[in-house]
Amino acid sequence: MLQRTTIYAALVFALSTSTVAFARGGNPPPPPIPDEIVAQYDTDQDGVLSETEMQTLRTAEFTSADTNSDGSLSLSELQGAESSKKSTRISQAFTSLDTDGNGVLSASEFVANQPDEASATLATLFALADTNGDAGLSLTEFTVLRSEEGRLWQHFAHLDLDGNGVISQEEFTTMPPAPQGGEGRGRHP
Repeated sequence: MLQRTTIYAALVFALSTSTVAFARGGNPPPPPIPDEIVAQYDTDQDGVLSETEMQTLRTAEFTSADTNSDGSLSLSELQGAESSKKSTRISQAFTSLDTDGNGVLSASEFVANQPDEASATLATLFALADTNGDAGLSLTEFTVLRSEEGRLWQHFAHLDLDGNGVISQEEFTTMPPAPQGGEGRGRHP
């Protein structure tokens, strides 16, 4: 019983803090359900998951996460399931950017379809992520962009307005420009 109570409390806390963070301009809501998942669980083929279909999806997710099949999720099982989802999303993002399918992102693939004002920031970010200096990002290098270190790199790249690899006092104290074109395309790493 303690394990279920702990998991329930953790889920309530996670949901409440993510809602507060989003309301304050923090993390966005979860991404939409991928089309292939909708197609798999959309039994009436109307293109939308009904409450019953969504329950079937959630049950399948729970069963997959419950690795010891005891009917409840431990914190480590939930962490494993979330880690797996994150890995899948990162791999899908990498694959969608790798337009030539060679398993390596070139600088042009990395900045493709981005507004001009983002290209300098993305070029700096690409250079930071290309840790082996081979002018391409492997999936491993791309994955680092989703880590704490990667978030720091993104912040650095955003502040390095001239893309010279250092942040001057002027760059640091300059207010960044507002994003253009609304929410963007969602393809930033």
